[in-house]
Amino acid sequence: MPSRKLTTDAVGNHKASALRNLSDPGSHIFKGSDGWIQGYNAQAAVDSDHKVIVAICVSNKASNVVHSLPMLERTRANTGQLPTVLTADAGYCGSANLEACEHRGLDAYNSTNRQKHGQNPMQSWGSPPKGLDARGRMDRKLRS
Repeated sequence: MPSRKLTTDAVGNHKASALRNLSDPGSHIFKGSDGWIQGYNAQAAVDSDHKVIVAICVSNKASNVVHSLPMLERTRANTGQLPTVLTADAGYCGSANLEACEHRGLDAYNSTNRQKHGQNPMQSWGSPPKGLDARGRMDRKLRS
């Protein structure tokens, strides 16, 4: 799984400016809604039919987008198959992730941007424009 390392100089020595937690050196400082926290980023994949967690990951990497494909592979390793449908929030939306879902034949529903609660997305009508990238195709799928 992706993890964050302390910054180093050209020789490989840790920079003096690198922040460390001496009691939990594997943890990282994350920006939260109420400020900064020292901790980890946890991921879970859930079988929606049976309400069972099928894969987990704990990392010190703040970004969710880097965990999408490793979580799919962890799901396959634990269950013997990939899901047929995948839902994910905007934190997992990246072109490589969307293209990988298309390539694997997953029926993915991955939010392409953050939206305020109660805000209705604009509807899309007619044929999609040609030349849309993976994010554009997903955005179009979600708005149709």
